[in-house]
Amino acid sequence: MSTRDGLPAPSPQDHLEKAHHNENWAEFLFRMKPGGELEPAFDWSATMAYYAAIQFFLYFIRKETPEITWGLKSDRISTLADFLSKFDYQGSKHSAYIEIISSNYHTAAGSWRLLFNTAHSARYNTQKVSQKKAELSLNKLKVVKERFCSVN
Repeated sequence: MSTRDGLPAPSPQDHLEKAHHNENWAEFLFRMKPGGELEPAFDWSATMAYYAAIQFFLYFIRKETPEITWGLKSDRISTLADFLSKFDYQGSKHSAYIEIISSNYHTAAGSWRLLFNTAHSARYNTQKVSQKKAELSLNKLKVVKERFCSVN
């Protein structure tokens, strides 16, 4: 299996390693102390938490090849590209994650939406991410991680 640009598709382990890398950065950016060389970066912490969640989910689908239901159709997927093509999905990749998880993984759906909304707001709005919201994002990442990594 290869990507659109001809590179080998990431393995489940590749996704898991990237998820842990992003999770570690999310925690590091959250823990920086005010007044230090660098200020806390709650916006980037929340963003990294969301991208860690994506990698935990991609790890899960590459490892498990789950059957996904969306609308009236069901099929197995092992990549997001599988979902986009098999279900003729026309929305963005981020909205595809929301659709898949909301339709198939109810225990993670609310956490996923909060992670996405906080990261999206941090990147595209001028609204600051509070320490409380960043901490909530890290907690919601734990819910997503538990759902998609407890299959080992």
